[in-house]
Amino acid sequence: MRAYLDDQPLDVARPTLAAALAAAVEQAGIKGRIVVEASAAGARIPDDTLESPPEEEPAGDLRFVSVE
Repeated sequence: MRAYLDDQPLDVARPTLAAALAAAVEQAGIKGRIVVEASAAGARIPDDTLESPPEEEPAGDLRFVSVE
């Protein structure tokens, strides 16, 4: 699994959506930004899934978008 925040590779501790989301939120916060969008294999991840992300490896790349 590969994960990206604003098209930059993310270093993720475990290959799970939960770990990737945590890494994206942390990196965005360091830059004074917040994550506003997430997708897996090109499909938007629903908000309810992001509220309680699974501890399993998602199919395809994960992409997160942040804003100031």
